[in-house]
Amino acid sequence: MKETEKSNWKQVYIGSGAHLDRVVGMYRELGYEVKLEPISAEEVGECGECYPPSEIPYKLYVRG
Repeated sequence: MKETEKSNWKQVYIGSGAHLDRVVGMYRELGYEVKLEPISAEEVGECGECYPPSEIPYKLYVRG
């Protein structure tokens, strides 16, 4: 996400899978606009052990 775009968005969560889906749904239900950005392998680093290989972790941004 470009720096100018970040000024309007707030990062609120990093995750993947079903829990990410629930969190996204919760923010949408509360009236927020949501944006997901995949996390690169470099950003994940050692935390990659926490995520199954089949699940790509995402940064969740909201605004509203």
